[in-house]
Amino acid sequence: MNKLTDIEQASTSLQFIIKNLTNQTVLRQLVQTGKLITSLLETCSICNSANMATEIIIVFTGLSRYQNLVTEECVRNVMEIFMKFGTTQTKEILSFIHTSQALISKIKLNQRYLGKIGTFLQSSTITLRVEASNLMYHIVNNHFYDNVYSLKTIVPYVLANCTEESPNELLTPSLIISCLLLKMPELYENLMEQDIFLKVASVFTAKKPDQVYAVALQSFALIMKNIEITEENIRQSIPLLPKINTVLPHNILPRFIALYCHIVQYKKFYEFVEKNKEIVVINLGSVLRSNSTQTVLLGMKLCYSLINYKGTHNSLQNLTPIFISLVKSRIHQIASIAAACLVILSEETIDSLLNDDVISFFNVAFSSENVLTVNGLRLCGSIVNTVNGSKYLQDKGVITKIATFIGSKNFVIQKLALMVYAAFSSSIPISSACMEVLPTFIQAMKFQALQPYPLIFLSNVTINPKCATACAQQLNIFGPLFQSNEKVILNEAIETLLKIVSCPESIQAITDSEALTKIVTAAAEHSNDEIMFGKYLELISTLSGIGAGKNALLGSSIYQTLIQKESKLTKGDPQKTLIMRIFARCSC
Repeated sequence: MNKLTDIEQASTSLQFIIKNLTNQTVLRQLVQTGKLITSLLETCSICNSANMATEIIIVFTGLSRYQNLVTEECVRNVMEIFMKFGTTQTKEILSFIHTSQALISKIKLNQRYLGKIGTFLQSSTITLRVEASNLMYHIVNNHFYDNVYSLKTIVPYVLANCTEESPNELLTPSLIISCLLLKMPELYENLMEQDIFLKVASVFTAKKPDQVYAVALQSFALIMKNIEITEENIRQSIPLLPKINTVLPHNILPRFIALYCHIVQYKKFYEFVEKNKEIVVINLGSVLRSNSTQTVLLGMKLCYSLINYKGTHNSLQNLTPIFISLVKSRIHQIASIAAACLVILSEETIDSLLNDDVISFFNVAFSSENVLTVNGLRLCGSIVNTVNGSKYLQDKGVITKIATFIGSKNFVIQKLALMVYAAFSSSIPISSACMEVLPTFIQAMKFQALQPYPLIFLSNVTINPKCATACAQQLNIFGPLFQSNEKVILNEAIETLLKIVSCPESIQAITDSEALTKIVTAAAEHSNDEIMFGKYLELISTLSGIGAGKNALLGSSIYQTLIQKESKLTKGDPQKTLIMRIFARCSC
């Protein structure tokens, strides 16, 4: 044992022990002297070379297999000589740590130790890097470190192996370690500085076994949840999408895209798209052309987020042809979102929507109430805002299909159908399609919750004498509108009635004095509003020319209001002239 403490003979003694580590008889004799461990600890203190350090580590590794022989003090001494003389060639330290885990768990590894062990993760020998990575996983997973901050030193080494270039046997444990580190908030900043987002994202650009992708997805999910994504991350990752779309199998691709879509929570994503729309369009287009329906659906949701955001509203205009092709998708969710995107983009692209693909979508959307109906009606509403769009849909028979939804029990669908017809009637007010649904709209006037669309429709179609006459016979539907506090409703109601009473065919059909009384009485409530009262006065003047109108005036409070109003007006005022004419008619 004395030779172990002699610098000249220590190496020879160490080699003797190494040679007999598996010889139970010799080893038992050495242990029974009671000086083996003490002498070896002294050997540690006189160690002066990397070779001797390696020999000491090998000896303690062999001895650690025997219970209670190696102590915490031994572990500390071995770690210190490794720190002093060890290099990535001193691979024996990995075996020592592995066999001494019980003691390592007690003494804990500090930042110095972890940093030195971490260098093995960059060894030129792949097998050694794999061994070191597996060991590092045990260290991190079993909390063999003194505190979380000490792990900062291994972050660069671990992440350097988390790329598409790493062989699978090295990549897998490295990704598993990254998952552990991503659960520690104290390391988030370090992980972000080492560009963990792009490193792990790059894994999905290479062909890998599913088990590798599975671990990479776990890591990427934690990144999207815990790590702040930078604009540089966005700039570098978007161009990866086409390759990812090509490389990943169908069971993995949607899962990656679903995680990537969390990028929409960052304002900087929208800012990037706004400044780089050409790059975004090219790369998102590849996702929308994917053979995976789940991927296309997720891509559409991402596009909708961009189109629905004010700053990026027009950034995806060049994807319109793809959206149009997707509205005929057999997957209703895809078709529905594509339609929703087209609704928002339609201000700039109406003419491009006038094609057979969109008509095919409408035919499915309006065949019955289904998941496509709502967005179908919205898209239809955008198209009929133009005369060309209205004529096209009318010629294709789309407008008449919507008529069935006016009476829908689904309030959203019903109101959207009314909106479509209101817009359509503005473009082609004398259409036969409008005449066909007129009775339905007259009934809809009775329901305040559906306004203002029934009223807008009637205001448009009463330019047609037949429609004006039909409304003249149902003036009671206008009465409740004059109780409204909304000037928009009141104005539209008065304008509609003016169209009715100014039409020679329809004014003769007005016979309901009771309905007229409610209308003219409401005028008294607006006598102080010059603009509103002026419109009422024009209406009342016309009504005073027919019997039912005269009776309504005489039977309402408006007559006294007119007397008071006339007395305050100066000679030559147009309103005074109208009021005097009304008085003259009523006195006959």
